[in-house]
Amino acid sequence: MNTFLQVAPNQGLLNLHREILEVISLEEKLQIIERFLERKKNAGDTFWFQDRAPEERCVLLSLYAIGQEAALDPHAKRLDLLVEELLSIEKFYSSIGGIIGYHVSCLSLLWQKSGREKRGIYHRPKAKDISKCTPSVSKYIVSALRNLPFLAEMYPVGGAADRLSLCNEETGAFQIAATLEFAEKSLLERLIEDLQAREYLYWKLFGEQITVPVALMSSQEKNGTAHLKKMLEEKNWFGRRKESFFLFSQPLVPSLSPEGEWCKIGTNELLLKPGGHGVIWKLAKESGVFDWLKEQGKHKALMRQINNLVAGVDFGLLAFLGVGFTENKDFGFAACPREKGASEGVNVVIETEEGCCLTNIEYCDLEHFQVEDDDLLANTNLLFVDLKTIEDLLEKCPIPGMLVNAKKVKYRDSHGMNHEKEMLRLESTMQNIADALIEKEMQSRTFITLNKRKKTIATAKKEFAFGSSMKETPEDCYLTFLENAKDLLENYCGFELPSFRDPLSFFVDGPPFIFLYHPALGPQYAIIAKKLREGRLAMGSELKLQIADLDVEGLDVDGSLHIVSDAVLGHRDENGKIQYSNQTGKCTLKNVRVRNLGIHQESSRSFWKDEIVHRERCEIWIEEGGEFFARDVILRGDLSIKVPSGVKVSAFMEEGQLKFSREVLKEPSWQWKYTIGEDDSIEPLIELE
Repeated sequence: MNTFLQVAPNQGLLNLHREILEVISLEEKLQIIERFLERKKNAGDTFWFQDRAPEERCVLLSLYAIGQEAALDPHAKRLDLLVEELLSIEKFYSSIGGIIGYHVSCLSLLWQKSGREKRGIYHRPKAKDISKCTPSVSKYIVSALRNLPFLAEMYPVGGAADRLSLCNEETGAFQIAATLEFAEKSLLERLIEDLQAREYLYWKLFGEQITVPVALMSSQEKNGTAHLKKMLEEKNWFGRRKESFFLFSQPLVPSLSPEGEWCKIGTNELLLKPGGHGVIWKLAKESGVFDWLKEQGKHKALMRQINNLVAGVDFGLLAFLGVGFTENKDFGFAACPREKGASEGVNVVIETEEGCCLTNIEYCDLEHFQVEDDDLLANTNLLFVDLKTIEDLLEKCPIPGMLVNAKKVKYRDSHGMNHEKEMLRLESTMQNIADALIEKEMQSRTFITLNKRKKTIATAKKEFAFGSSMKETPEDCYLTFLENAKDLLENYCGFELPSFRDPLSFFVDGPPFIFLYHPALGPQYAIIAKKLREGRLAMGSELKLQIADLDVEGLDVDGSLHIVSDAVLGHRDENGKIQYSNQTGKCTLKNVRVRNLGIHQESSRSFWKDEIVHRERCEIWIEEGGEFFARDVILRGDLSIKVPSGVKVSAFMEEGQLKFSREVLKEPSWQWKYTIGEDDSIEPLIELE
């Protein structure tokens, strides 16, 4: 959107900004602002708050200084709450001049976008190709697993997600992206499952349970922090210890019109929005996240965004982490080829007189910074960081990647009326903390990996509308899920699948097949291929595997088959926390045919929302320590098989009829044993008890 500020910031305001940046004390800052207002001849309007505390007078005077006093009504309600909001903005942006610095930065950055400049000499980064599991990539995977005890993960989960139009149909209340249900699971749950799959793999290889700490940056936007905490409590912290999570909230910032006016939604009530993910570093330091991680012996961290759902597929994340650990790098980007029409930045090495910098340039700034190389890789906001290095970089760059981009924003005013207007705000990007990491030798402390796009990024950013592009919609993300499933089943597991059709036909006829699985089944395709060998999915069929201990060969599905265990990773203790163990739900199917009417295509609505209606389906529910075994049988019609805890249920055919037998188990009868081969491949083998 090529919207630029309609008037340039005036020189007097620029001079005021420079002056306040040179002082430290609150008293000096107040004196500078008061002198400025006297010259403007509107200082007399401020008599009504002269009795307030100095820090409160400072933020109120700042509004007058930037010409936004219309946002204040001293005689109306909510004034004290507005002052609190202004104090928060003043404190967080103190490094750039507080409220005045925030306003001037917005005006200056948007005005500058009408021009063009180069930041230096641009180079295409030298990327490590991890798209194939070569011997060197296998070494990186094993290295990542061995170093998992020293890793933390950080997720910015509290964005506004306005373009997704997330709203509870029953209550009308807005939702946040983290709680959005995608194919039966919230976006946050999918990220946690990816992490647990890596932890489970570590346990299978090394016999030790580790819990990687997770720091979550939420937001007060749409009451996001409360929504996030509620979901975590309802999910019992996803079977993890509450103490393994650290929640911290990003501040909200004022929105401006293209004319430079602060937007209001009511009397003494500003339209506030999250200020971008770049604030995560400063907030992490100020809220104690870095100290919390340091106490646990964590040195490195993986950064993931909540709306990218495919990054954990196969071995990509493990290989990426392995490069960072093996070479002890300070910063890394996981990249992939660019896609036409996608709103994404590019990774580039910028060479200046100071040295070289591997960084990101956002898509909205490509023209401004004269980036013309179509061969550059797409930034995916998957980052590897050294925690001590980040703290050092914060001294030079507390708010990285500041930019202003005009967007259409939906909001509700104080009277409950919905609006949509073009607005701008100062945002910052978490990946551009790399701007401060200057290297004398190109990519000596930094690295970048290259993986297949469909295994690296597929984002749910905006709502799909017929007649517009599917890019960055949940529908497109779901399609990428199915494309990855097709690759896995056909090229690794030896399955026969129906052919893919025009993606838009999914909305009319439904997808050609559905295959969803818990990442602990692998996550590497090579591991899954050992557990799921040869078979067929007929047109319109569905296979869902919420299980890790699976031994299937010759499976033929014409209809719907769900295999679900409440103990995918092991047993739960008295507090409901997951303990990785062999007390899982187990399923063995040999030469089994599934025949039922499956999905009712005409009645099913949105597949990615799991609004699926079944005519018939076969469900196998396996409790903790339970086992199901079937060989040479037909599972026909609408069938629900429940396997109790500690019991083995076997299915067999007798005179053409399906029969079941039960056997009480003292201990699991089998397990997958994982070993690391001489070539660093991970080999799962069946071990009988």
